Amino acid sequence: MSGATGSAPDPAKLLSPLRVSAAYRALMAGQLAAQTAIWVLTVAAQVVMVQRGESTLVVALVQSAVTLPFLVFTIPSGVLADLVSRRMVLVVTNAAAVVVGVVLTVSSAVDVLSAGLLLVLTFLLGLAWAVNAPSFSAAVPDVVAREYIPAAGMLASINFNAARVVGPAIGGLVIAALGPTVAFGLSTLGYLTFAVAALVADVPERTAASRRFIPALRTGFRHVANARPFRRLVVVTAAWFVTGSALFALLPVVALRELDLGPGQYGWVLALLGGGAIVGTVLLAPYRARVHTTRYVTVIMPVFALSLLGIGLAHVPALLMIVLPVAGASWTAIGAVLLALGQQLLPGWVRARGLAYYFMASQGGMAAGALLWGAVANRLGVAVAFTVAAIAVVPTWVAALLGRFPEVSITGEAPGWPLPDADLTDDMLDRRAHVTVTWRVPEDLREQFLDAMDEVRRSRRRTGGREWVLTSDVEQPDLYLESWVVDSWHDHLEQHAVRQSPEDAEASGAVRELVGAPVEVRHYVEVVG
Repeated sequence: MSGATGSAPDPAKLLSPLRVSAAYRALMAGQLAAQTAIWVLTVAAQVVMVQRGESTLVVALVQSAVTLPFLVFTIPSGVLADLVSRRMVLVVTNAAAVVVGVVLTVSSAVDVLSAGLLLVLTFLLGLAWAVNAPSFSAAVPDVVAREYIPAAGMLASINFNAARVVGPAIGGLVIAALGPTVAFGLSTLGYLTFAVAALVADVPERTAASRRFIPALRTGFRHVANARPFRRLVVVTAAWFVTGSALFALLPVVALRELDLGPGQYGWVLALLGGGAIVGTVLLAPYRARVHTTRYVTVIMPVFALSLLGIGLAHVPALLMIVLPVAGASWTAIGAVLLALGQQLLPGWVRARGLAYYFMASQGGMAAGALLWGAVANRLGVAVAFTVAAIAVVPTWVAALLGRFPEVSITGEAPGWPLPDADLTDDMLDRRAHVTVTWRVPEDLREQFLDAMDEVRRSRRRTGGREWVLTSDVEQPDLYLESWVVDSWHDHLEQHAVRQSPEDAEASGAVRELVGAPVEVRHYVEVVG
């Protein structure tokens, strides 16, 4: 031990992020409590719906109510998390969730909790989760070094699935012994715990120089639209979660209705699912470290498809209990890869906004999928719905196989551009900036130059530029004028100083290597308009 004193933990080891950051430990503890609360709430709501004899579609709507806010509110939440303190977003949203939880508990206690009201209050708690998600996930790379992010992503999956083990088990047992009202009250304590954990965590402040919401929203969209690896990741994520949502939307129907299990037994059903996820994540960690991302996901996806088929065809509890751990392990293995890739592909200045698109794809996919599979089960039966969902994994698997997941390497930060020598008054800092770059291109290099500038166009846009255009001089055909607009001078200074990734530096460097340095670079700030 003496030789290891003061040395940094090995990034390849699963628990290393917990050792290097007290703030990460606090956030993970709070997240575990809140995730457990969500599962206690979900189980209690689903049991209440089934006991009241609601339709399969209404039971599936409980999951939609939890995840539907991700479709509507996650992107604005990501913008908010990049503009203000991520820590305070976590504190305020979880405090609001406590208030909603109290209303839910009291409504149940006085017996005024209708199915409609239960879905509305569940939706509001899902809204708090949707606002939390970008802030929490964007804060993780702020409190742990980049080399620990893959392990942190796997720990986040274990955290989520530990909640899936503890939450349903607690929910089922509490409902069986004390009723759903106590379960609703218990879930409220989880949100309170996360609010306190976020309050005490030492999360660095990373806010934008300009705090205007709409320009920040546009900038986040442009970054995602022009970051091809991340955009591809979002598409695959949406397809994966729409397909996999059949497991969580229809499992209560299989357990409680098809197999006639009780609330306590259903809690253990979900505990088996989550337990398999935890054990599977730990057991698969060495394999994940050895193989390329594409190979890893294309091996695991067919296993999940087969497990869906097994659950749909399970006519006895014993078969269900055998298949559930496999389903949990394979589902979580893919989810951990997707989230870790999202965190690593996004630069810090736009990470929360980018992750908002990831969460919209994942949790929005869960909500849309719950509606889809609930409707299919209502019309054709649960077994058919699970069979169709298993077959639907195949296109996602083929897309992953052919499109290839990006393999993230730790390349460090790219050097920023030299800052322009400008002394502007305060009232001009929030005005739109116009940038022009003049290039001299020999005729024999024209086609190569235009090809290289296509990547430069994407670079300017993903770092905040818009209205990008490349024009040629009609009098001097070898002169090309590149121009773009940035939402404010503040934003353009960030474009110079902190928004350049290694890929952006490579795009600009390729043009300079081809035709040399620009003839002239000019900056303008709008005075009228």
